[in-house]
Formats: sequence, structure tokens, C-alpha cells
Amino acid sequence: MFPGSGLVEQVISLNQESPSFQGGECQDANALATSTNHTRRNVQGVAVGDLNHDGFSDIVSVSNFDSPEPIPLQPYPFAYGSPFDETALFVPTFVPTENPGEFVWSGLELPDGTLSVEINSADNGNGWVEVQGIGTVGLTPDGHVNRDGIGAVFFFTPDNGQTVMQPILGGSSYASQDSLAANFGLGSSLQGTLEVLWPGGVRN
Repeated sequence: MFPGSGLVEQVISLNQESPSFQGGECQDANALATSTNHTRRNVQGVAVGDLNHDGFSDIVSVSNFDSPEPIPLQPYPFAYGSPFDETALFVPTFVPTENPGEFVWSGLELPDGTLSVEINSADNGNGWVEVQGIGTVGLTPDGHVNRDGIGAVFFFTPDNGQTVMQPILGGSSYASQDSLAANFGLGSSLQGTLEVLWPGGVRN
């Protein structure tokens, strides 16, 4: 342990498998059938983490309101130049008046939002590693890194594989926090090398 750095609290290495993907689309019909349809959810926050410790990132999202049937969804009246322009829809809670730039409430009352937890479980025989860092504040006399290890960057290289980088962030999206543990795939390897860049520039 070096002054101003941290330590790796745990490294877990296991084998798991995953669903088949072809052409960028998941071929697991059961997974698709049980996933959340977000079309009518106004999602505000999204976070990821391995909730069931199987090596695959799970997704948690929360909406501030939902718009169930028969509330209409309308296409945007103008394009933003995005690849999603043709499929983007909105709920007309406010509608334009005869006066340019003026809108009035449409009268729609939308129900409260919902929480969605989507668990990714899979099976392809590949291994994975989970790494949890911990800062040295309060552990060593010269410790400066926060105890959660936020701001650290993990570099993991499976034996005979490519290096993958994952920073530990203090937030993910609006009012959301990803897991502070980092997951890395091993492929067919059984082990790999971990390097940590701690806040302040210390590497170990």
C-alpha cells in the first residue's frame, strides 16, 4: 500500500455463460419476453451493477411518470438530426396555442413512475472477474483516497487478452449511482493482471 493510494478489497473470479447474439440482436426469446418495455416510461435514472453476482451487468431504471394506454404517443413535429428522429415519440402533456411559442396544459394526468430491475443471466462458459476498490482515508496515516475508491481507474488484462479500462464514478445518470465494483470478462483465460490508477496519480 502506498501513501495516497488505495487497495483492492476483493477480486472474485468465476465462470458463467451468456445468451447468443447474432447481428447485434439477442436471440434469447425468454430474455426478450421478460424484459421491460420502456416505450411508455419517462426514464430519469439508470444504473448498472452485477446484482446477482453472475458476472453480467444488471440494469436498474426509474421513471418519474408512465404513460399507459390509451394515452397517445405522438411523433416529434421536427427533427434534431438524430438517428432516433424517425422513431422518437412524446406524450403531449402541453400543446401549442395560436400564439407562437405558447403552450397550454393538455389536461393529461399521468400516473406515478415505476422501478425496473432487469437481471442479465447467461451461459457461455467464459470466466469473469469482479474488483472492488477501497481508499486509504482512515486506514493509513497518509491516506488520501476516499474509502469508496471513487475516481480510481481499473485496467484489467486477461492472459493473452486485450486490456480493458473501467473508471469508478460517483454517479451514472440523473440521481443514479452505478455499482462501485467493476466487472471484467476473462474469455477463455483463467486469470489476468489488474492495474489501478488511484486519484492523485498513484499506480499499483
